[in-house]
Amino acid sequence: TTIINTLTCNATINTTTLLLANLTTNSSNSNCLTIDANNVTIDCQGFYLFGSRQGGQTGIMASGYNSTTIRNCNVYNFSTGIAIMGTSSYIIFNNIELNTVADFGPSGSNGISITNTLNSTIFNNTIKNAIIGQAMTGNGISISSSENNNISFNFIRNTTGTSSGADILLSSSGNNTIHDNTIQGAGYRTISLEGGIGRNLFFNNNFSSSGSVSISSGNNSWNNSVIGNRW
Repeated sequence: TTIINTLTCNATINTTTLLLANLTTNSSNSNCLTIDANNVTIDCQGFYLFGSRQGGQTGIMASGYNSTTIRNCNVYNFSTGIAIMGTSSYIIFNNIELNTVADFGPSGSNGISITNTLNSTIFNNTIKNAIIGQAMTGNGISISSSENNNISFNFIRNTTGTSSGADILLSSSGNNTIHDNTIQGAGYRTISLEGGIGRNLFFNNNFSSSGSVSISSGNNSWNNSVIGNRW
């Protein structure tokens, strides 16, 4: 286990790591922490990762590694909070993403983004106060080309602008379970399903956002035969 209490951002993580201090980056197009091995846990223990409102900044990035846990991180002022690509068996829980999709963010910014990812869990995260500018795109949780993931017990508030973005976006993704999430605030879209595949299950979510629902991929279920969703 590595304990980080003196390093700044741009660190590469290849072992289980506990933070003992806040980390800050002022560099555009950079990652604060980059995961570079399998079977890694990052536990921020409530400390903050601070971005500087520059495009292309990512709080925590992982690409191509499996069986990793990211927990207890406060991620603030990045264009993307946590980005996971080409992996499986990730657990992302108890993190707080603040202002991760804001008017400084580039097109395609996300609070939490998973791409080409299998059998992972996004659980008990808070993504809030992230309102993007007009004609830009941004999402609270973005799931792309990914299957068999569980997205549950997350709190999402004000993550989209007035003309684009979704609180939860699923693109070309199937067999994912989305349950017990709370979405609040005014936004463009509460849920957006696009790009085919489908077979996603939604149940027991509290959708109190004023955003719309966009569905261009079919064969999704909006209850588990026992309980539906609250709109």
